[in-house]
Amino acid sequence: MEISQTYQVHICDDTEEHALELQNLIESLESNLHFEITVSSSAEEFLALLSSIEMGDSNPWDIIFMDIRMPESDGIILGKKIKELCPDTYLIFTTAYSEYAVKGYEAAAYRYLLKPLKPEDLTTLMTDIRAELDKKKKILINGKKDSTYVALKDILYISAEDKYAIVYTKNGHFISDTSLNRYEEQLGIYGFYRIHRKYLVNVYHHRSLNDNCANLSDGSTLPVSKSKTGGYRDFVFAYMRTELV
Repeated sequence: MEISQTYQVHICDDTEEHALELQNLIESLESNLHFEITVSSSAEEFLALLSSIEMGDSNPWDIIFMDIRMPESDGIILGKKIKELCPDTYLIFTTAYSEYAVKGYEAAAYRYLLKPLKPEDLTTLMTDIRAELDKKKKILINGKKDSTYVALKDILYISAEDKYAIVYTKNGHFISDTSLNRYEEQLGIYGFYRIHRKYLVNVYHHRSLNDNCANLSDGSTLPVSKSKTGGYRDFVFAYMRTELV
């Protein structure tokens, strides 16, 4: 079982010094995240990369940092092109001119950073992005014949069946050769709770708890062990508080 912690980051800045400074700041962040960083030194170079996506290549980036003011291109126009071709990518404008920041939102930029860049601003930004990306995180499920990636948010629950685990999602189920204990170890930090020796539930899909049964968003009803009821209720409340903040 594999959960990716690597994010693809691209920096587009015509000033080599600024691009290197940003790259160093990202790589120095104190976290368990890993970043694969690529750099374009001009809008023209970046447009060539966008052209390959427009021709059918998949979008390789999770986050793009782009100087909003470059000699060969209007950053707003380029930013709109990015959002058209890469709608799920987080676009961050960087600028030394505060008056350009407001214009950045015309391109549906996620946020902007004012130069010179401050480490605390970047830390706050990446923390916010990570929280959102965690909701989109996928897990590799290894089956008897093949493997497939499934978004954690799509998983309803996982059950133990003989030597295997069955991963139930909104779109079907997958037989996995990973044990339920292993899933519990790996997924606890992502809102999964062991309600029974046979069931691990994604609290995102919890709807109610009645008569020692957990009711999920798809209508499924699963038994909750008496010894787990109190802990599960507390876990659900803690999760709800986190999501609502």
